[in-house]
Amino acid sequence: MSRLIVGFARVAVIAAGCLAATVAAAQPLASLREAQATPDKAARSQIRIVGSTSMEDLTQIVVKALVKKWGIQPPIVEKSGSREGVRLFCAGIGLEFPDIAASSRRITQSEFNACIENGILDIIEVAVALDGIVVVTEKGDPVFNITPRHIYLALAAEVPRKFVLGANLPPEVARAAEAAEGEDFIQNPFKSWRQVDSRLPNVPIRVYGPERGSGTRQFINDMLFESGCRGFREIRNIYGAADRVRQCITKRTDGAWVDVAEPFADKVIEAVVKDDVGTLGFVPQDVYDLDKERVDQLPVLGQLATHETIASGEYPLRRRMYYYVKRAHMRNAQGVGIVRGLREFLAEVTSEEMIGPDGLFHKVGGVVALPEEEREESRRNASILRRLER
Repeated sequence: MSRLIVGFARVAVIAAGCLAATVAAAQPLASLREAQATPDKAARSQIRIVGSTSMEDLTQIVVKALVKKWGIQPPIVEKSGSREGVRLFCAGIGLEFPDIAASSRRITQSEFNACIENGILDIIEVAVALDGIVVVTEKGDPVFNITPRHIYLALAAEVPRKFVLGANLPPEVARAAEAAEGEDFIQNPFKSWRQVDSRLPNVPIRVYGPERGSGTRQFINDMLFESGCRGFREIRNIYGAADRVRQCITKRTDGAWVDVAEPFADKVIEAVVKDDVGTLGFVPQDVYDLDKERVDQLPVLGQLATHETIASGEYPLRRRMYYYVKRAHMRNAQGVGIVRGLREFLAEVTSEEMIGPDGLFHKVGGVVALPEEEREESRRNASILRRLER
């Protein structure tokens, strides 16, 4: 019920904020009003936005502004996860393809190449906010400092055999590791966090996180699993980069790691509070903020996620959020194109009223404003429709 009340409050604040907001300086009001008055010969009546579930609140804030301020038909928003959203976005140009992708991480080189191969040559990239990923546990359960090394050793499908031989494991597990002589890696035998590190609590390893395809999942892979495995000689000895990554990020399938389908965040919170003592989960910081009465966060490398530590970069699990807009879907001077409203979307989503320190993204969406110079860069990209180059 508390989350429902918060949701209604968000809607009310969004509506009030959007009525009061002004158009970004980067997009002169007169030119956009003139473009709006152009006879609409667009092929589709609604903008189609795909991608990140973590950015759903931000997207809905912009959608409300487009409808109230510009009279644009309510956009179609599909919560598909960042990877699937970018894949759909990069699939082609035309009526059947999305116009905008929301992504909780930057587009990868391979994704960019797919866009180019499918004729999408003019992608406009705008970064809009900072966010943190928080490790949570049920309120009252043990809270301990987590590191990338802990995450890798606890949750990877295979771990270095020599490390296992030096761990505090039951005799039968130690004997199995000894019997695997000549192997660099063995199946992960760790059952508790204390077996991974004697300073950690003696609670079972069980972690809920987003399934494959989520931008948050890729972020966790990059920042925790890959980072945590780099210090091991056995990993460095793997020749191929792709093979090293695969060894680092492949997760256990014995229940220690549990995939959660999109949209994952609220499901993770529910799982954490209902499961056994010591269960952990990964959620965006704004979701944690709404559930502080039920969950605690674990420090990562000694830092807790706050708006201040995310803004300063002290909190290690900090990420940027992006929108990608397809220039080829915009209307031309005669009003012909795929859909109306993409220029207006760019103006709104880069305006200080949206992304500034006192903007709606911060007040309502719960995310942290980018530094001023990065906000200005996003506005320049939107204003001149700058083509993304990689």
